[in-house]
Amino acid sequence: MVRTLLGLLPAGLATGLRNGYRQLRAKYVARFLAYETPALDHSLRALGLRDGDAVIVHAAFRPFNGFQGEPSHVIDCLTDIVGPAGHLFMVSMPYEGTARDYLAEPAPFDVRRSPSRMGLLSEAFRRRPGVVRSANPLHPILAWGPKADWVVAGHDSLQYSCGPGSPFEKMLELGGKALFFDVDLDVLTFMHYLEDRLQGSAPVAVYDPRPGSKTVVLASGERRQVEVYPFSREAVRRRQFAPLYNRLIGSGLVAAQTVGNTRLQLTRLSSVVETGDALLEEGRHILGGPDEPLAVKPRRGGLRFIATRACELVVVAPLRQLRRNVAIPARSLLDLTRLAPEMQAEAGKDRLGLPPGDPPLDRCTAAAVQWLCLAQDRSTTADGGVARHYTIGRGWSSSYPETTGYIVPTLLEYGYRVDSPDLVARSRRMLDWLLSIQLPNGGFRGGVVDLTSPDAVTFNTGQILLGLAAGAHRFADGKYQAAMNRAAQWLVDTQDSDGCWRRFPSPFTAPGEKVYVGLPRFHGHVVRQRAGAAARRRPG
Repeated sequence: MVRTLLGLLPAGLATGLRNGYRQLRAKYVARFLAYETPALDHSLRALGLRDGDAVIVHAAFRPFNGFQGEPSHVIDCLTDIVGPAGHLFMVSMPYEGTARDYLAEPAPFDVRRSPSRMGLLSEAFRRRPGVVRSANPLHPILAWGPKADWVVAGHDSLQYSCGPGSPFEKMLELGGKALFFDVDLDVLTFMHYLEDRLQGSAPVAVYDPRPGSKTVVLASGERRQVEVYPFSREAVRRRQFAPLYNRLIGSGLVAAQTVGNTRLQLTRLSSVVETGDALLEEGRHILGGPDEPLAVKPRRGGLRFIATRACELVVVAPLRQLRRNVAIPARSLLDLTRLAPEMQAEAGKDRLGLPPGDPPLDRCTAAAVQWLCLAQDRSTTADGGVARHYTIGRGWSSSYPETTGYIVPTLLEYGYRVDSPDLVARSRRMLDWLLSIQLPNGGFRGGVVDLTSPDAVTFNTGQILLGLAAGAHRFADGKYQAAMNRAAQWLVDTQDSDGCWRRFPSPFTAPGEKVYVGLPRFHGHVVRQRAGAAARRRPG
């Protein structure tokens, strides 16, 4: 509507209004909707992106996103989250028009040099060390990760660029997800795989009857002629993807987050396939018939969505900025005036920043160990365990079994290294206390020791085992070995057949499946071979 109204005005006036709006919008975003990499990292993890994920990213990196950084910083954030075992993918088509027109152009597709026309983020990813590109001229894929070469291999040999054997099918095999960075679901290139998969029931021919041909320059420099079938004009015209997108959103299969002025969405590729199959069973194809009204874009929620987004941009964002700039500093200043004079002096030193040089490593280590000893001595339950925390105003807390368990190996190792009988004796007091609170089933409770619900928790038991293993190794006392074996047996007995522990989660974490890695750490100390077998059953 805005474009239509501007079109009715004189060209000079319309241009001036357009430029003025852009400047005003840029200032507003910079003032109220700016964000940096830590906020993006937090939002992506809240969205459901995890270590080891395989993700195809669709993105629009624009001046009004609000992100205060370069495209490479977004990519760094993504690779940090999925980690060395994860995979990152982007499409990198070297053309903006139709596939058919591109095949008719005389210039070859050079895997190494043809730029990606799929946006700034895609092109930055293409230039990144360690990223490989498939050699199919119509739908080349950029891939990073341990199986990247396998994902792109053979793509130049496929006449159907999105069908069986393509990178899209391999992404599905890897349990892939699709991430949308300030773009909507209608840009999902994986839908072409679904078109190929459902072509047998399509109301129109999915591909042209004759293939096109393109010269491709491979990464090795070799030139070869590649034949590939583009999607037919009728199939492109009859795409009816909106019902699938709306079903995904309505079924809660698309997670969404907003950070700054950027909208993030995430869904599983398997959910896309399953939803397409479900629609087909209902008699609805992703390619519409000749008499069907067509829609490709997902529903955005109508007036309610617009009103919510407007409220977020115009009211909520400025209030957040006011809180950051005024309320939080004022509260910090008020808290400071309530501290004792000695604490105020220390806070003043903190405001001066870090010292010009780092203290020696041995001094830092000794100070940290001294603080752990103080936490043991000041625990309000005075039982030999280590306090969970210290807060100004409230002081020390009661003992925390979980952290006490994995403090033991550190204190023991350091105590023997510096020849400190006191540290070794402290470690033994911690171990004896842990033995005194071990539950009859062999497990250990979650939370601090004076909680009213002493239920065994998988995570805490696994962490305490690290301390029991260290005690069994260092001390010639069978009670630590016996306690460790009982805890290990409880973990073995409570593990599900697929490798997960689901039945005894921590009450302080979000719901969902968890996989823990405690068992391999003490496998050498456990006589039963079942413990090692249980550790090897971890999925992934």
